[in-house]
Amino acid sequence: MLRPQDAIPTPLATPTAIAGRELSVELNNLTHNIGLPDQTDLGMRISTRITATGLMGQELRIAIFFFWADGTPISAENAHPRNRAPNGQLTIQQLLTPGYPNTLWDDYWFWLPYVAFPAQSSGSYEAYIEAQIGLEGMGFSAWSVRLPFTLNYP
Repeated sequence: MLRPQDAIPTPLATPTAIAGRELSVELNNLTHNIGLPDQTDLGMRISTRITATGLMGQELRIAIFFFWADGTPISAENAHPRNRAPNGQLTIQQLLTPGYPNTLWDDYWFWLPYVAFPAQSSGSYEAYIEAQIGLEGMGFSAWSVRLPFTLNYP
């Protein structure tokens, strides 16, 4: 299985007709109970589709943010520090650099172990994720639609 860092950007087959810069990120799917060869914990795999136009060679930050169904950010209290946003929210973030004037990452994915989620009482909890992308150091400028999921606690 390829790791996210193994993703190879490709030029878009049909470049966008929009002049200037454009970024987009879509959440394709979320798969539960995924293990990685170098990890002992199970987690979730989040697949995205990212396009960048007019940003060749510029560093981009892509982030996946986790929320409870009511919009409350999910706490990163149990997560590794790299998975904590400054406000304490659970996140996964990566830096990408487009290698073409019109770049496509068709299946750029992220993995997060379940141990990163806060402890809860036994039951099922509705949540969602949202992807955001922007120029590094400049804030986020494009957002995905929400992708709902259920966390099951034994």
